[in-house]
Amino acid sequence: TGACCASSLWLLLPPCTGSFSRIVLLNPCRAMPRGAKPKLYYNPEMSTHTHPWAHVEKRTRASDVYEHLDRAGLLGSVQVLPGHSASDEELRTVHTQRHIDEVGRMTAAARADPTNRELCEPDGPGGVYYSGHADAAARLACGCVIDAAVGVLQDSKNATATRASPGDKARRRAPPAFAIVRPPGHHAGADPTDGHHAEGFCFYNSVAVAAGVVLASGDAQKVAILDWDVHHGNGTQSLFYEEGRCLYIPLHRFGERWYPETGAACETGGGGGQGRNLNVPWTSDGLADSDYLAAFRLVLCPVLAQFSPDLLLLSAGFDAADGDAQGKMKVTAAGFAQMTQLLLSAVDCPVAAALEGGYNSRVTCECCEAVLRVLLGSSPPATSPTLLAPSVEPTLRSVLAHNAPHWSGLRYSEKAVQDFFAEAARVGSAPRVSKRQRTAPAFADEERANPRAAEQQKLAEKRAVREAARGAAEEERAESAAALARAEREVKAARRRCREAEEGLQAAEGRLAAAREAHALLERGAGGKEEEEEDDANGTTNPRGTVLWSSSVRCVPGRRCFAQFGVDDDELWFRATVLQVYRDDVGQWADVKYDDGDEERMKPIKRIKALEDSSSDEEEEAATAQGVQAQLSVSPLWVL
Repeated sequence: TGACCASSLWLLLPPCTGSFSRIVLLNPCRAMPRGAKPKLYYNPEMSTHTHPWAHVEKRTRASDVYEHLDRAGLLGSVQVLPGHSASDEELRTVHTQRHIDEVGRMTAAARADPTNRELCEPDGPGGVYYSGHADAAARLACGCVIDAAVGVLQDSKNATATRASPGDKARRRAPPAFAIVRPPGHHAGADPTDGHHAEGFCFYNSVAVAAGVVLASGDAQKVAILDWDVHHGNGTQSLFYEEGRCLYIPLHRFGERWYPETGAACETGGGGGQGRNLNVPWTSDGLADSDYLAAFRLVLCPVLAQFSPDLLLLSAGFDAADGDAQGKMKVTAAGFAQMTQLLLSAVDCPVAAALEGGYNSRVTCECCEAVLRVLLGSSPPATSPTLLAPSVEPTLRSVLAHNAPHWSGLRYSEKAVQDFFAEAARVGSAPRVSKRQRTAPAFADEERANPRAAEQQKLAEKRAVREAARGAAEEERAESAAALARAEREVKAARRRCREAEEGLQAAEGRLAAAREAHALLERGAGGKEEEEEDDANGTTNPRGTVLWSSSVRCVPGRRCFAQFGVDDDELWFRATVLQVYRDDVGQWADVKYDDGDEERMKPIKRIKALEDSSSDEEEEAATAQGVQAQLSVSPLWVL
C-alpha cells in the first residue's frame, strides 16, 4: 500500500501493524564472512594540525574517539590501520590543482608566521583555520577515507570469489570500515573563486575524493554518499551536482541563515546528474530520533534501494546529536545506531563511514561507539518513538514532491503518505518537557484547577498552525534563495566562459597578426632583389634584412651593414662596410665606407644596422681578427 511501484523493496505496512516503527525487507542483508574484522582507520599525526586560539575543531577530536573506543574494548574487534597521505593525483579526481596549490600555499604561510591570526583565519575567528600542518593532516584524513573505500570494495570482491558454490547468488557482505579522521571535509570544494577553497574547517573533501578515486579507477560504477551532519555538505553537492554516477543524500538544518545556506529541497542535480542530489532540509531545531528515522523510512531507504550502489559512503557528522551545542538537535546515540542499521538493510554493497563534524567530545565518542557496534554486527538499542516535530511533515512532503519525478520508489499515493504520518502520530508519544514548557494540562485535576485550560489549548493549536505556516513560508523563501543562487552560479559560469572566449579571441588575433606579418615578409621576398638593390642604391628609409647587434652579431671591421648618412634622423640609409670600431665607457662608434665610395668617421653605432647573413662564419672570424689587429694600432684612448 506504500509505493505505487510494485517492484519496490520497501513496503509501508497498514497502520494497525505498526508500520512507522519497523520496515519489512523483501531482500535480506548480506552476511559477513566468518572471522572477518571491520577496518578502523586512524592516524595520530592528524592531531598535529592545531590552533593557538580557542576553536571548536579541536586537535583531540579524533584521538578522543580512538581512546574512547579503546576503553570500550572495541579495538580488539577491528583491524586498526594508519592510512596513507593522499597524493595530488588522488585529490585531483575531484579538486582542481589550483585548490590543492592554494591549501599548500596557505599552510606554508601559516608555518612561517603562526601567530598571525588574520593569516591563519582568513574567514575570521571561528572559521576555517590554517596551521603549519593543515595540508599534511588533511591529506592523511583523505588517505584514510580512500583506503577505507578501496579496502571494502576489494574485500567484497574477495568475499564474492569465495562463495560456497557457483550457483550461490547470495554474495557475502564485506566487513564495513570506519575512518576516525579530522579535519572534516564535506564543505571543501564548494567555492571555485581564486584564493578561497577551504571553508567550514575543511581543506580536502575526504569522502568526495574517495568516491572520485573508486569511480576513476573503475572499482565502482555507482557510489552513494549519505551525509547526516547537521550542516549541509555544500562541497560534496557542488563537486557531484552534475555527476550521474554519484547519488548524494544529505540531512541538514536549513533556513534562518544556517551555514552554509545551501541545500534546498529543489536542488536535485543538474546536467547528467539530474535526480542524483536529494536534500532533506530540516527547517527547525530540536529534531529527534523519530524525525530522522521518518526521513529514512519514507525517503532515503527506498531511494538507496532503487539506486543500488556499488559502494555506500557515510559522512558521519555527529553535531546533530543531543548535547552538541553547534547543531541544536536531539538525535541520540541509539538513534544514530538505528539509522546505521537501516542503511545496512537498504543496500547490499560495501559500506565505509568517515567522521565529519561533532564538537562535543563526550557525545561524539558515544555516537561513534554506537555506530561502530552496529557495523560490528550488534543490534541497535531500541528508542521510544516520539511525536514528529511540526516541521517534519511539510519538509518530507516537499522532498517527495521534488524528487518523485526522478525516483519511482517515491511515487506514493496520497493515502499512503497520510497513513504514514497518521501512524507516526499514533505510535509516538509527546517528548518529555518541563512544567514551565507545558502549554496544556496533562491531568484531570490540573484541568479542574485551571479554568483557562480550554483557552490555553486553543492558543497552543493556533501556535502550531502558525509554526506550520512559518515552516511553509521558510521553505518557499529557501526555494527562492536556491533559485537565486542557481542563477548567480549560471551568471558566473557564463562570465567565465566569456572571459575564456575573449582570451581565445585575443590569442587568435595575435596568431592572425603574426601570420599576416609572415605573409608580408614572404611577399616582399618574392618581389625579387632587383627592387631592393635599386632602393638600396638610392637610399631607403626602412632598410630590410637587418638584425640587432648582439653577442652573436658583433660590430667588427669588414661587417656589412646599413648606415644612416649624416647626423639628422630623417636621412636615408645606405649599404656600407664597417672599417673601424671604437669603444669606451661612454659609447661605441665606427668608421664606415658606403658602396658608392664615400666614407664617414666616428659614426654612432645607433645609426648603423647589421645586415643579416652578410658574411659566413669564417669571414666573420677573419674580420674579427683583422679588427682586433687594427685596434692594437690605434691610440690607447680607443683600446678596448
